[in-house]
Amino acid sequence: MAGWPSWSRVLNRRKLRILVDAPPIFGCPAPLSPASSRRLRAFCLRLSAPYRRAVQASQARRSSRARRVRVPVLPATVVRRDVPVYLEGIGSVVAYKTVTVRSQVDGRLMQVLFREGQTVRKGEVLAQIDPRPFQVQLHQAEGALARDRAQLQTRI
Repeated sequence: MAGWPSWSRVLNRRKLRILVDAPPIFGCPAPLSPASSRRLRAFCLRLSAPYRRAVQASQARRSSRARRVRVPVLPATVVRRDVPVYLEGIGSVVAYKTVTVRSQVDGRLMQVLFREGQTVRKGEVLAQIDPRPFQVQLHQAEGALARDRAQLQTRI
């Protein structure tokens, strides 16, 4: 578009822009004369006047509604009590102390003596393991001990 003469003028009137005298592109008519430009501008301003009045009326209604809002205030007696405060949110909870609990022996759990999240102290019994396999091993060890003592007594 280089080389085209600048025939465009933008008329401002209360934020209304009207493009007058566009350049002749691809067979468009030649620019308007100054008298035609004035007539076009006057026509556009008359055409937009009802719209401007409607916008101003709407703004006036909105501002008057905002001023008329009244909040009822009722008197009450003073009472001393706790104020319930509830905080809701999304997040994750992290324990301030974590401990890894390992058993010293293997076996089947008979009872779990705590609930998840419960505070426990050092030395508390947390679980009970089935004692029967350990009793069998104890009896076998006692039998082997008695056998070994008897063999020792026969050699002396």
